[in-house]
Amino acid sequence: MMHRRTVATGSADDKKSEAAAAAIPAAGPSVSSISSPSAETNKYMDPSKDYVLVRIPKLKCVQMLTCLVAALVVYGIGATWFFETEVSEQVAEIESLEGNVNFLEEKLRDMPNAMSKLDLMERKSSRYQDEMKKMSMRVLMEEFGEGPFTIEMMVEFHGGTHRIVLELAPVDEMPHATHLFMEQVKNNLYVGTTFHHNFGHVLLVGPNKDKPDKTRDEEQIMAAFEDSGYMHLGFQEYSESYPHEEMTIGYNGRPGGPDFYFNLEDNTAIQGPGGQPDFEDPTEADSCFGRVVEGVDIVKKIARMPRTHSEELKDPVEITSMKLLPQEETDDREEEKADDDKDARQD
Repeated sequence: MMHRRTVATGSADDKKSEAAAAAIPAAGPSVSSISSPSAETNKYMDPSKDYVLVRIPKLKCVQMLTCLVAALVVYGIGATWFFETEVSEQVAEIESLEGNVNFLEEKLRDMPNAMSKLDLMERKSSRYQDEMKKMSMRVLMEEFGEGPFTIEMMVEFHGGTHRIVLELAPVDEMPHATHLFMEQVKNNLYVGTTFHHNFGHVLLVGPNKDKPDKTRDEEQIMAAFEDSGYMHLGFQEYSESYPHEEMTIGYNGRPGGPDFYFNLEDNTAIQGPGGQPDFEDPTEADSCFGRVVEGVDIVKKIARMPRTHSEELKDPVEITSMKLLPQEETDDREEEKADDDKDARQD
């Protein structure tokens, strides 16, 4: 069977249009009738051709061309907008990178100045600490003597009163921390405070300054520390020759004080310089300023007491008194210690 092709020609093909117009009457068949040709339609078909010429009005061609041009224009505008957006984003990204590069270059140029300022601040801080040490030593020796200083601490638990004796660090090793503690003891600031937390490696003592729901008595104790001016250290004093060995005492927190702790083990690594990286200056250390010379067994008994899941002692142990022992008693203890060391060497 032969299939006929239908070819649409525009008004521009004048000669073909005229031939088609001559072959097909003005009231010729519609396109739908051509697809199903009737006898009347067949008379307009040329049996020798495999197509039928259909005349499309000039207005229709114009409309089709207009739609085509409009579609091309819309496509062109859309493509232009897309590429312009892409280019704009890439330009913005390049400008941002250039800004970052300029910022880093500026910081690199300023680094020598920053290092110089940091070095200046460190020198000023060092001078400040040296001055505070000298002042503390002068006041300490004028008020209390040359030392060594021995503190008696009386604590109450299990229905009895127990004695712990602390020997403070040499004045020339830890003058600032030693002076602060001596003033706190002199002003009876620790009386009524407690052994309140046991963290396994340290046993914490004092007014428990970080406790959120203080009793009225606890608030009064904290107020006394604040009003006295002996609340905490002026800087984190530390001596490599007086480390956090077992049964030494050190100030807690930053800045250190007023709470202090007993080292239940050798904590030099974690309480010494660089051992506490969570603080603002990780190179600092807790101040270690004394050691237990009598009552080690009492401290260990307190350390064995029950505690809560938050490491708080279920029955806090209260300090009933603290005082500076007379120099004569300190001297006697020093002589006994020297004799004990001599006997140990001979054995």
